[in-house]
Amino acid sequence: MSHRNKIIEKLSYHQYEPISFHDLKYSQLNHESICYKKEILVGDTKIEYFLIFPNSALLEFPKIYITEKQLLLLQEAFPHITQPIPHLQKRQISYLDNQLYYVCYFMENSQIIPRNNLGKFILTIERYVMSFFVKLLDKNQYIQEYSEDFLGLVIVLSDLTNDKNHSWCIIKNEEKYNFLYLKNKNDIFYLQANDQDNPNFSELFKNGKVTVQSFLDFILKWDSSAYKKLAEHLNHINKKHKKEPINILINWKNKLMGVSFEWNDYQGKVLRNFLDKQYLTKKVVFYTVNLIDFKASILRNLPSKSQNGLLGKKVFQVGLGAVGGYMADSLIKIGAGIDDEFTIIDNDILSIDNIGRHLLGIEYIGKSKSQAFKEYAQRQTFNQIQKLNTKDNNISDYNFQYFMDNPVDLIVDATGSIEVQEYLNELVQQMPLESRPNLLHLWIFGNGECVQGFWHDVKLQDHQGGCIQCLGTSANGLFESTLPIRNLNKEQRFGVCSAFTPYAVSGGMMASSLGINMILEWLETGMVKNNYQTRYNSEYQNEKINDMLIMADVNCPYCGEKYAKSI
Repeated sequence: MSHRNKIIEKLSYHQYEPISFHDLKYSQLNHESICYKKEILVGDTKIEYFLIFPNSALLEFPKIYITEKQLLLLQEAFPHITQPIPHLQKRQISYLDNQLYYVCYFMENSQIIPRNNLGKFILTIERYVMSFFVKLLDKNQYIQEYSEDFLGLVIVLSDLTNDKNHSWCIIKNEEKYNFLYLKNKNDIFYLQANDQDNPNFSELFKNGKVTVQSFLDFILKWDSSAYKKLAEHLNHINKKHKKEPINILINWKNKLMGVSFEWNDYQGKVLRNFLDKQYLTKKVVFYTVNLIDFKASILRNLPSKSQNGLLGKKVFQVGLGAVGGYMADSLIKIGAGIDDEFTIIDNDILSIDNIGRHLLGIEYIGKSKSQAFKEYAQRQTFNQIQKLNTKDNNISDYNFQYFMDNPVDLIVDATGSIEVQEYLNELVQQMPLESRPNLLHLWIFGNGECVQGFWHDVKLQDHQGGCIQCLGTSANGLFESTLPIRNLNKEQRFGVCSAFTPYAVSGGMMASSLGINMILEWLETGMVKNNYQTRYNSEYQNEKINDMLIMADVNCPYCGEKYAKSI
């Protein structure tokens, strides 16, 4: 038996009746869709709902609808059910010329579909549907839902009043809110509602629509102080675009609602009073709001143990090449450059040869990598990264005194150059112990067989040694004991090189990923347990080394004499 027939058989077993998708207008359904209806008893009330599967793949939960006729019957029997109704959204789709309302029954994003147990699947759906209707019919539960689900009601209001069903995309710069796309839009008036007072949406709708008058009455009952501010704004408004509506952004408990309506901005008192009365009957449109807040999106994704990421940390990165581009982009996405300084230096130009494995694309060819990355980063963060500094310098322009005068928490070496590794290590070693930053070196070994990272921890080195030159030097290459690939000749043992080396784009991505993981470990625990780490390409199947803790090596010019004898 086909999967489709199994679904139909199970629906029939649970007393669902088939309906034709041809009777559902504007639904974009087809012959693959599975359309059924069922009547249930909620208390003493019969309710009919539709269960619509777009196809038999069962990759998403079915849509649940009720007809407008069914809704009117419920409103007649239960007068407390007034628009906007929580979790019930009007749709353009209709069944036999009867408009349908979509039931948002809280499952699409929170449940796994038991595809191999259709009986359990249907019972799960029915349990949620029954819960929805019980809350709808019970006045106390209905009122409680009103007070708790502000954003859910904004969605319903937008659905009922906004024919185009558009959302606002808003960006906040400093204390001002602006539309992401400003074309033909008037400025946003920001209105903060009192968090202590709950809004009552039940009296908004009059004769099937929300007028300016009913909206103002709603604000007055909700928060008289906010109403006074809004009234003052309306009395002195001067629109940039005369034929466009005014826009109000309401914030309640950090939850946003957009409102727009036509309003008179004529300044003559007599005519203005007359026009204001006319405009009070105009229709109000509600919008859901997408607030573009780059910092909030970062905090949302950080692990709980490093919940602030690099916010408040000063970071200095050297190199914006195949590793450095991805690394800088990733550092920003864990907080670098938002609350504190993030400085990146690179004196190279982005060329056509770089594009095959670089973060930056063809539109930046011919620009300095530092300038190009800054433009890229500002675009990606909607100009919300204020502390990013990029410079067309070489690391040789910086000495240890610079870092004494401009202290940082972390230096990231993403050059893949053993000479730069040594130079940075020399700078850090010249600084007093209490002033030294942590130092992270990242590189791609050989032709991309693996990527590696070395974490130079100030506290660790003071206790037991361990710096990049404990792995080897530019004169002699990496020591045999720490080579990630065995049996290399002397020329191959340098691992990192400033010259061009062919490897795929995955190399830079892997090195960046390794670096970010090491930084997150530092942020979570205060240290990196294994300061020398390696990640191999999946194609490499020969002998491998494990992540390890590198302590002082007797041959290291900085750690050898001071630490090696005591370990």
